[in-house]
Amino acid sequence: MTEVLSAQTESFSITSGKLNQQPYNLSTKVIDDLQGFQSGEPFNEVFLELAGQGIGASLNFKAGISKNYSLRLGYGTLLVKGQFFPIGVLYNFADYKTWEIGLSIIPYTDMTDSFLGNSSSVLLSPSIGYRVNIPDNWFVMRVAFTPLYSIEENRGSILFGLTFGSKL
Repeated sequence: MTEVLSAQTESFSITSGKLNQQPYNLSTKVIDDLQGFQSGEPFNEVFLELAGQGIGASLNFKAGISKNYSLRLGYGTLLVKGQFFPIGVLYNFADYKTWEIGLSIIPYTDMTDSFLGNSSSVLLSPSIGYRVNIPDNWFVMRVAFTPLYSIEENRGSILFGLTFGSKL
């Protein structure tokens, strides 16, 4: 009978699917959230990128396909006349604060008076960036180096992108 009474007076918390006999505190909650965040489950994002692979401003959707790999699809316009459609594959080295590398193809249309020429074509754009995901799983920020290269015109441009977004 004393075992039952003492068990009822202790605090219990569930951490990573296991029952632990620990008092609840905020630091444990933050660590547990980070561990869950780094569990390797793929996640989706929606984000706005300024400059970068969307050239001016682009709205993008990123679909997680594994712990480290994701696909990107976007629509961009603004800095130069035209429409841009970044499509890429990204690799994240970790989940919380991490380096990210990727490669995108960027079909574009209606280019006039721009630094890339006057024709519609496809650009190639490798990227390397650093991203921060806030542990409560909603805010994402990234700064990336995103050079653009036109095979057809054999020239390119150097751009940097700034991304703000949200996990879905």
